[in-house]
Amino acid sequence: MLTPLVEAQIPDTMAEYGMGREEVIKKVMLERQPSREFATVEQIGGTTVFLCSDAAGHCQKESG
Repeated sequence: MLTPLVEAQIPDTMAEYGMGREEVIKKVMLERQPSREFATVEQIGGTTVFLCSDAAGHCQKESG
């Protein structure tokens, strides 16, 4: 998610890698993100609602 904290890291990362803003975002910050995009507030919210619901019961149980 593109938060103020992430935004604040961009200038230092640009200087470290000698890249422009868009290149740093694409090649450094989103490198490990499968979608190559920042998650949206709606996506994070939807995931949170699901994980807190009964439908995610199989995801929440401890093994053992």
